[in-house]
Amino acid sequence: MSKANFLKQEYRTEPPRAEVRRGIVDGENGQPAFTTSDTSVRWNATINNPSGIDFQFVPIDRNIKLYKENGAVQERSCDGMLLSDSERRIAFIELKDVQKGGNADAVDQLKNAAHPHFNYNMKDEMEEFRALKFVFFPTATIDL
Repeated sequence: MSKANFLKQEYRTEPPRAEVRRGIVDGENGQPAFTTSDTSVRWNATINNPSGIDFQFVPIDRNIKLYKENGAVQERSCDGMLLSDSERRIAFIELKDVQKGGNADAVDQLKNAAHPHFNYNMKDEMEEFRALKFVFFPTATIDL
């Protein structure tokens, strides 16, 4: 996979926020994922932020182009990441509708953002994330 600087300002399509509750919505028709406070929209995930920590959502899929080493084939990636500069945290996010069986590719897509040559083994997935200094939380609620 080619190298990409996920923290470049040009990829930050949303401003930093400190809202207590916000939803993440998977984009449609080729659009990247985004956050909203509009509860009339179906949220794929919820950000709970009771302490009012500053955070910023950055879409990755359909926003940051990642290519395999040969440069010809675009790599699949996770939907986005949450950044908290004040807390020095990054959370990579893959949105799946588990009711429709969409969980199958989620781990592989997260690994493509975390490390390009990360071998997949279902039995050891949590240990593999831990080795990369990441923690794997398969949940639709992100608590800051």
